Amino acid sequence: MNSIAYIGIGSNLGNREDNCKEAIRLLKENGIVVKKQSSMYETEPWGVKDQPKFINMAIEIETDKKPEELLSVLKNIEKQIGRTETIKWGPRIIDLDILLYDDLILDLPELKIPHPLMHERDFVLKPLSEIAPDKRHPVIGKTVKEMYEVVRKSDTKNNIHLVLLPGMDGTGLLFEPLLNALPKEIRPTVISYPSDQPMTYKELLPIVLNALPLQEPFILLGESFSGPLALMVANQRHSNLLAVILCASFIHNPVSWIPKWASIFAKDFVFHFARQFIMAKTLIAGYSTSSLLNLLSKAHAQVSPSVMAIRAREILSVNVERELKQCPAPVFYLGGENDMVASRRNLRDIQRIRQDVHAYLIPGPHLILQTKPKESAKIIKDIAEKIKVS
Repeated sequence: MNSIAYIGIGSNLGNREDNCKEAIRLLKENGIVVKKQSSMYETEPWGVKDQPKFINMAIEIETDKKPEELLSVLKNIEKQIGRTETIKWGPRIIDLDILLYDDLILDLPELKIPHPLMHERDFVLKPLSEIAPDKRHPVIGKTVKEMYEVVRKSDTKNNIHLVLLPGMDGTGLLFEPLLNALPKEIRPTVISYPSDQPMTYKELLPIVLNALPLQEPFILLGESFSGPLALMVANQRHSNLLAVILCASFIHNPVSWIPKWASIFAKDFVFHFARQFIMAKTLIAGYSTSSLLNLLSKAHAQVSPSVMAIRAREILSVNVERELKQCPAPVFYLGGENDMVASRRNLRDIQRIRQDVHAYLIPGPHLILQTKPKESAKIIKDIAEKIKVS
């Protein structure tokens, strides 16, 4: 008779996502059926802090192998992928752990089931709760979801949840430099938009609302295109919203010399060349790096021209002055001093309507989160601390 087990997968060396995928492929190659797999989550290292961040996930498997046989398979896969001995809780190219195996309780020198520390670890419980929220711990007696809630509430007492709405590409990929720079007390969630469905601000609104945290306070950051959307979200008066950060953004057409009626020229075919134009612009402006160019190329390659076209039309026709004025949460502005897209005029318009908007300007271009991630992260942390004090 086959058994159901849950495996934790982690990696913080090399291409972390590919390492996790390779582990799953090798499990299948060894005759193990992968029934469910969670999303991949980037997490802070546990135990030894001075090492790269991890990618963690969990999978549900079905197997006819006994626990000791399964452990042997996992160890062999780790070796195949390239894991070598290191310090306890140190960096590793791949880590495979048996978390649960049916309702078995096993205490051997080389294998303990359930995993002895799983109930304390956010990076284990978060992905596991995605695929097995009602699975009960055979020793503690709580479900995975219940254990995760305990850990999450403990972790969030001194933390701030930051929800990030992306720029015009909508993928969220361009947040990578900022995510790498954020301090551990800022817990980010990136919301992305459909890349193949042309959608207006009004149509994107429910997608964002459905993705917001249900029970914990959060700060909402809308970058560029998403600034107006962040204000629309705020006007739904979400009870857990602490503040809105408009990043390099606007409340109406940011380019004054382009009239509203010009939106009729924002056609699909124009945006077949958008990626090349953006690459050229960053090179000419002198703020491109190979990593930023790669990110831009990867992000824009995922988005259809029709999606980019409708977002351009939305930018040219949007007006959220009323939403800004009525926003129930504090509003902050973060931008680049040399922003040629959302220029200082946009900030002046924002502060004309809301004089209490505090602005943070960093020497840099429109892509301030990408070109000055450390400085941006420090400002976001300062805003979070102001909110916590108030």
